[in-house]
Amino acid sequence: MGERISEPNIYLFAFHLTEGFNATGKANNLDLVKDRFLKILKEFQVKPLPDLHAPTNYSIPIEGEVYLEENPHNPDIDPLIVKGFVHPLDLRDSYAFGLNIGCPEPTPSDKYQDIDITQLEKFHPNCFLPNFVESSLGQTLLITAKLTIAQKQKGDRFIRDLADKCVKNFIPSAYPNTLRLDRYGELFGSPIFEYGNPNQPDTYIHVIVWLFTDPETETKFGDCYQDFLILLFYRNKIIQSYKNSRDVKIAIADDYQKIEEQIDKINGLSSENLSAEELRQLKTQLKELPKIALEYAQMLRDLEDYRHTIALNDRNYLDTIDRVVEKITLNYQDALNNQPIFLTQFSQKNSSYFQEQIQGKLGYFVHGSGLLDKAIASIRGIVEIEQAEIDRNLQTTIAVVGAGIGVAGVVATSVPYWIEQKPGVININKPFDFSAFATFILIIVISLGSGLLTWKVATNLINRKPTNKKMKPQSESTKN
Repeated sequence: MGERISEPNIYLFAFHLTEGFNATGKANNLDLVKDRFLKILKEFQVKPLPDLHAPTNYSIPIEGEVYLEENPHNPDIDPLIVKGFVHPLDLRDSYAFGLNIGCPEPTPSDKYQDIDITQLEKFHPNCFLPNFVESSLGQTLLITAKLTIAQKQKGDRFIRDLADKCVKNFIPSAYPNTLRLDRYGELFGSPIFEYGNPNQPDTYIHVIVWLFTDPETETKFGDCYQDFLILLFYRNKIIQSYKNSRDVKIAIADDYQKIEEQIDKINGLSSENLSAEELRQLKTQLKELPKIALEYAQMLRDLEDYRHTIALNDRNYLDTIDRVVEKITLNYQDALNNQPIFLTQFSQKNSSYFQEQIQGKLGYFVHGSGLLDKAIASIRGIVEIEQAEIDRNLQTTIAVVGAGIGVAGVVATSVPYWIEQKPGVININKPFDFSAFATFILIIVISLGSGLLTWKVATNLINRKPTNKKMKPQSESTKN
C-alpha cells in the first residue's frame, strides 16, 4: 500500500492540425483523434457518449466508473464513480481537445473518500499516452490531487516525492528515462511539478503533477481552464515546430555533405586536359547540382519558417499568461507576484533555446548555397573551356585533313603529266614498267605521300607555340 491521495483527476490536453500533413507526411485525420477520445470514454463506461464530431466550443459533462478492486464482475464490489468533462475547441487551423476524468468531491456517504496512490493505474493510463492518441501537435497530461493538512505539514520533500509517485504509478514503466523532473514551482498557491525534457522532442512526454494545498487553487484553475488549454496549445506548437526543424536539419546536413563531396571532386580534377569520362561526369554534375540547389534553398526556407513559427507562438504564449494573470487579479483581488515564473520559464529557457539552435544552424548551412553557386559556375566554366578546346581541335583536324586531301588531289591530277606514258599490254614479268597499272599505283603513292606530308607540316605550324624572345640588355660600351 502507498500514500493516499484525495480527489485525483486526470486531464488530457491534445492538439491536432485540422488540415494539411503532419511531420511524418501523413494526412491529419481529425476524425481519428476524435474517435480515440471516444475510446477513452468507453474505457470509463461513460454513457451517453458526447458527439465530438459536432462543432462545440464548450465543456460537455460526462460520468463514468472505475473499478479499483479486482474482479469487477463481482456484484458485491462497487465501482468508483468518476466525473468530468470534454472540452473540444476550434482554433482556426487546429483543434484542441480537453478531457477531464476523476474523482469528484466526496460526500460523507461515499465509499471512496480517497484512494491509494498505487490505484492510479486503474485509470486506464495507456489510453492517455501519445502513441494511442496520435495528435499531430502533441499533448499534455495533468494529474491533480488534494493534500490533507497532515500531508502539507510533512514538508516540501514529501510533496515532491508524492508527485514522483503519481507519475510512477500512472505512467507505464516503459517511460522511466523520458519522465524525469524538469522543473517545479508554485502556481495559484500550490506546488506544481513538470516532467519530461522538451529539448528532446523525439521522445518527449509532457506530464504535470499539481498538488493542491491551497483551497482556492482548484477554483482558479477552473476559471482559467480554457486559457490553460490555449496556453498549452501554443506550447505544443513551439515544441512540434522545433521537432520538425530537427528533421529538416538532418536533411540539410545530408545535402551539405553532398555539396562538399562535389567540391572535392572539382578540386581533384587534373590541371591537364580532361578525359572524355571526366568531361561526361562534369556534365552529369552540372545537371544534378541545380536540383540540389533548389532543394537546399527550400529546406533553408523551411528552417527559417519554423524559427518564425516558434517566435510567433512564443509571443502568443506570453500574451496568454498575461491574460491569466489579469483574470486572477481581477476576480480574486490576488496579485500573483512571482508565481507566473513557473509558466514563463518555458519561454525564457526552452523557446529561446530552440530559436538560438535554429538560428545557429541557419548561419552554418546558409554558406552551402554560396558553395553550390560557385560549384555550378566552376563546373560550367571547366566544361565550356574543355568544349571549346575540343571544338578547336576538331576545326584544326578538319583544316589539316582538308589541306592534305587538297594537295593529294592536286598531285594526283598533275602526276600523270610528269610520267612518260608507254601504252600497251601490261607485262607481268616487268611490273615496274610505266604501264597503265604501274602509273596508277605510282600516282596513289605520290598523292598519299604528298597529302601526309602536307598534314604533318600543317599540324606543326598550327600547334607551334609562339616563343617570346627576350631582348638582351645592351652594355654600357655599346650604348656609348
